[in-house]
Amino acid sequence: MKSYGDILSHQGQVQKVLISLSKVYDPISVVIEKTSDLNTITVQEVVGSLKSYEQRLNRHVEDSLGAERAFASMSVNSGAQNKS
Repeated sequence: MKSYGDILSHQGQVQKVLISLSKVYDPISVVIEKTSDLNTITVQEVVGSLKSYEQRLNRHVEDSLGAERAFASMSVNSGAQNKS
């Protein structure tokens, strides 16, 4: 933004980061906007919160994939037992 002659305030930088996120991050961006003072929170703190949220999302995806694999394995095993 500096190259275009625009100088963003600290609050403007934080708002730009939050606005530029994809819809996946809507829940955490709303929480940050509602619970944090955008004048005092740093961009690094926002990025840290976003990374933490992303790790949590990834963990949930991994857990659900593991559960699907376990159920698939159980159904394959029960199908083999029924044929015996």
